[in-house]
Amino acid sequence: MTDLKLYTAKVISITDTTKKNRVQIQLLPEALGIPSITHCPWAMPLFGSSSDNTVSFTFPEVDSIVWALVDKYFKVFYWFNQYNIEGKFDYADIINTLLPVTDVASTYGNIDCILYSDQGLAFHNTVTGAHGFVHKNGGYTVFNDSGQIVLNSNLQKIVIKNAYTSLKPIIDSITEVLQNIITPLNLISAPPGAPVIYSQVASDLSKIVLAGTNLTLLLEE
Repeated sequence: MTDLKLYTAKVISITDTTKKNRVQIQLLPEALGIPSITHCPWAMPLFGSSSDNTVSFTFPEVDSIVWALVDKYFKVFYWFNQYNIEGKFDYADIINTLLPVTDVASTYGNIDCILYSDQGLAFHNTVTGAHGFVHKNGGYTVFNDSGQIVLNSNLQKIVIKNAYTSLKPIIDSITEVLQNIITPLNLISAPPGAPVIYSQVASDLSKIVLAGTNLTLLLEE
């Protein structure tokens, strides 16, 4: 078995041309005097999981600090990103991000999370089962504490669609038909006792039929 020594290291690059999830590292403080980063080694990931059907992996950020395991000949390098810098992370940042998400209870110690560099937050409440993602713009999609799906896009419009159609034109068609029905000019007077004639019946009927067909393609009972 190869003996490996534990070091701290700075991530220099994550652009691995071999696409094997390697990162280029600079050992600290041993490699601070290296004149060019081209001499810094590429380290294989120590953690992560992969099989024929499943892959789980998270890249570190460039300039972040990671752990590195190195053999005594400095030929074998592994990295893993469970390095914690005291004072770098404040759990209050997580709680503050979740405060606007009123559909989810946020309690210290109950939230497993990933806070990304763009301030997007993926989270799971290990007590209530709430699960979701908060976008940097303030919108969120969550399963709340009761298991209900809650979608809030903040100041952005919501888009609901699939490969066949989208909800917006369906609602537009139904709205147009309703507006036609309540427009007096579309109602033609008839002799006493005879029904009023609706002048848009042919075109509106086709719109309603099409809207119903598209709703069937978009939504399941």
